[in-house]
Amino acid sequence: MYDEDEGEEMPFEGDEEEEISSEQWQEACWVVISAYFDEKGLVRQQLDSFDEFIQMNVQRIVEDSPPVELQSEVQHFSGEDRSLKL
Repeated sequence: MYDEDEGEEMPFEGDEEEEISSEQWQEACWVVISAYFDEKGLVRQQLDSFDEFIQMNVQRIVEDSPPVELQSEVQHFSGEDRSLKL
């Protein structure tokens, strides 16, 4: 825990600055990972990331890109200029 007023780390209740073993650390990590996947599911992070990309980043990319000018060659038209500016 962190004490914002004094800017120092506060021990948890009953915490006695003991080092945890590598095995305990590994086990704790897997408990957290398992809890995350139990709550969020296997692909929730990917879906959330894709949703953010579509909703936010695609528009930003379009706004930051210079205009694109397309000109088609006249193939079956009677000499009309078929320019299209996006």
